[in-house]
Amino acid sequence: MKFLLIVALCLTCLCAEKSKILVVVSSSDYITLADGTKHKTGFFLSELTIPVMALLKANYEIVFANPKGNTPTMDAVGDNIQYFSSKEEHQQAKELIKIQSFINPRKLSDITEKELEGFKGVFFPGGHAPMEDLCRDINVGRVLKHFHKYQKPTALICHGPIALLSAQNENGWIYKDYKMTIFSDDEEKFAQENILHGKMKVLPSQALKNAGGELSHAKSWTSHAVRDRELITGQNPNSDHELTHLFLEALVKQKISGKKITAWDKTTRMQVDTLYNASTGNPNWQGDGHIVIYIGCKKDDSSKNFIKQLQAHVNMARKSFKENGCEGYVVYATQDIEIAYLWWTDLQTMKDFFGSELGQACMNDAKSFMDDVLFTAVSEKPVWLNEK
Repeated sequence: MKFLLIVALCLTCLCAEKSKILVVVSSSDYITLADGTKHKTGFFLSELTIPVMALLKANYEIVFANPKGNTPTMDAVGDNIQYFSSKEEHQQAKELIKIQSFINPRKLSDITEKELEGFKGVFFPGGHAPMEDLCRDINVGRVLKHFHKYQKPTALICHGPIALLSAQNENGWIYKDYKMTIFSDDEEKFAQENILHGKMKVLPSQALKNAGGELSHAKSWTSHAVRDRELITGQNPNSDHELTHLFLEALVKQKISGKKITAWDKTTRMQVDTLYNASTGNPNWQGDGHIVIYIGCKKDDSSKNFIKQLQAHVNMARKSFKENGCEGYVVYATQDIEIAYLWWTDLQTMKDFFGSELGQACMNDAKSFMDDVLFTAVSEKPVWLNEK
């Protein structure tokens, strides 16, 4: 029930600004093997739902689409609790794919260039099915070329990155020389022997290498995600959280890009869509230190005074952080979301603070009116440094 409430919240526009993410799923329910046989497959449940559930929680509107506009088919192999953190999360994933916007996705060819301008990012989940259609679909290529042109976050996981091959222009492949990852050769050989029971026409990693991609892989079945410019790719199902974190971070950078930083003091009356420097020291954002990004979403049962609550929390946090290792504090808010960059002297100092009574009080105050969406180390320097 809790998940259904979250979905209901996200699908009914309660926030002032509802940013859209396009999620492109395969239309195929099979993959053709090297000997011509067709193996039943589809999208991989966790690869689709882990990122999408995080995006919904962060108040993004999700628009599902595929080449035919037909109901996507789930790969039965992915319907397994082992790919989720709990039975509850697995059940939430199963509920998500029952919503009407997923059962009746948009047909890609119906999404105009003008409509694409309204999307902040695009995401392609995996499963073997993209090997059958997304890698050669003209409208997949059209979508990818739009997001590439405007450098908007583009995330693909497991077999999803094979869709990149569809993006060709007069100069060739638009992702040539990009750093990326995809399901590894060793992982695919295991799948051929134990799942497909046959050989594929081409190994996905080799296909991207041949096209001109710079591929990297971690040990089989371990998390590995790569970001190069607007492109974010994940190696396998176990990369879903890492890819999600990179995708959300990229979307945050896009949201605050170009915002002028306003100094904060205890008399500040917080406004939405304003980037504040609430730092209490002299952080070295460019070099030393441990930088984390936090995203919190207004609780659905909280008061309408989210900004006032957040303003009070920032003042409380600044007092708590001062002389306790957190010198950098940059904050941005909408009517529903807080985004904060925190600069700590080092990782252990941050852990010690949040393990202390003062740190616990600070976290409990935030949790009284916000749900955590993301708290992770920053993988790239904050965007305002790039704009100086």
